[in-house]
Amino acid sequence: MKKRNVFVLGAALGAAAVALLTPKSGKEMQKELLKKADDIQTKLKDVEVEDVKEAFVNKLDEIKDAINNFDLESSKADLETKVNEIKAKLNEMAVRLEEAKENFKDEAQLVQEDLEENFTIVIDAVKENTKEVFKEVKTAVASLGDDAKFVASDVADEMKSMASDMVEIATTKEQDDSQSEQNQTK
Repeated sequence: MKKRNVFVLGAALGAAAVALLTPKSGKEMQKELLKKADDIQTKLKDVEVEDVKEAFVNKLDEIKDAINNFDLESSKADLETKVNEIKAKLNEMAVRLEEAKENFKDEAQLVQEDLEENFTIVIDAVKENTKEVFKEVKTAVASLGDDAKFVASDVADEMKSMASDMVEIATTKEQDDSQSEQNQTK
């Protein structure tokens, strides 16, 4: 029988805890707690152990007094204090986020400036290298032109020499043929 009484008492206290933890307005919570306290008191009257009954009845009377003396304004003030503390923390976080945002903007600006500077350096280097390559190509083309003139001159000289040789060979052959004819006629 004692275990049953302890179980009933635990269930009643659990119900009271749930009622306390359920979000409700102050008046609703007061009514609910008074009803739960009355229910627990009625159930406790059925318990056979008088000492346990009396202790719980006293505790329930204390709870009733606490509920009846519950100061809603004081609780509101405490709640407002907590809300203000939370707002202050949120404002502090907003300031930190703004600072982080500004730092990020500053860092992004520095990175952009570095990139622009590096691109300028690269572009200038490419321009300079292009100028150098152009000069080298121009020099190579001029050199090729000069080489082509020398080669053309050499080819022309060689062709003249070959033409001269061919004229000489032809003249020599003509003379040989003429002499051969004269020798045959004789």
